[in-house]
Amino acid sequence: MGRLNDLMHERILTLDGATGTMLADRTGRGCCDLLAVDDAAAVEALHRSYIDAGADIITTDTFCSDPLTLASWGLAERCGEIVRAAVRAARRAADAAGREVLVAGSVGPTVRNITLSTDTSEEQLREAYRAVVEPMIGEGADMILVESVCDVRNAEIAVEECRRVRPDIDIVVAAVLSKLPGYLVSGRSIALFAEDLKRIRPTAAGFNCSWGARSVVDNLARLAEATDLCDRMADLIEGFHFRDALRLAMDIARTGNRYLQETEPWKTVKTDPARVDAILYTALQICGALAVVMEPFMPFMSERLAAMLSMTRLDWDAAG
Repeated sequence: MGRLNDLMHERILTLDGATGTMLADRTGRGCCDLLAVDDAAAVEALHRSYIDAGADIITTDTFCSDPLTLASWGLAERCGEIVRAAVRAARRAADAAGREVLVAGSVGPTVRNITLSTDTSEEQLREAYRAVVEPMIGEGADMILVESVCDVRNAEIAVEECRRVRPDIDIVVAAVLSKLPGYLVSGRSIALFAEDLKRIRPTAAGFNCSWGARSVVDNLARLAEATDLCDRMADLIEGFHFRDALRLAMDIARTGNRYLQETEPWKTVKTDPARVDAILYTALQICGALAVVMEPFMPFMSERLAAMLSMTRLDWDAAG
């Protein structure tokens, strides 16, 4: 195992947000991944913005960079060029951060679910993943994020190709959830997915945002019950009820979002500053409550995120 495995035993790590959707306005209906070649500065700037916001891990702009997916835009032959450019952009941003930031090579699901595909063989799928992960690892990705997994067999092949290139590289597998509680989008149960993970042996595993934060947390609880995740998390946070804290934090965040949507301070900031001050004071109280809930986790968070929560807690206490 690599650096990710070491850091996860020290503290909670913050992953960046979406990449392709943030760049979509620059490409219209085109291929967002090609932007790493055509406008690398824009991609690098996005990575820097996530680093400035506190991200410990940034993901490369390569979600659609496999040859099977690129073929939709007639770009299959440029797979290696696109992947190398994307990793270089992320690497530059990470290396200039002034602190340790990991680069995660994003490997998407391709456009073939191999267990259902009638026009693609496993060997062809393997070649497609190989075309992505070889230049990705060669350019210096610290870890691989096999994300938006719909077909577990796809993920297994992707992981095998990663380990063929570099046996000790950290790999995270993130699956897509069904709207039905307890199932992946493929219809596979979380319990069976847990068994798959024991065979695949990634460094870490989880889910894409799918149907929202509550769905992710509830299904992580199911996954934890079928693995040793609960035991390891309890050791890390000294028995604090992490799952309960996450649920409470989500409820608080949901309350804050609903409050701001109802009060709409942005509509009155010029005409009624006093009202906006009152709204922001209440919002600060909500943020302070969130900081209280998350306080036991601060020693394991990134320094920037913990500092932000600590400041919120102090401001809230002073205001109270």
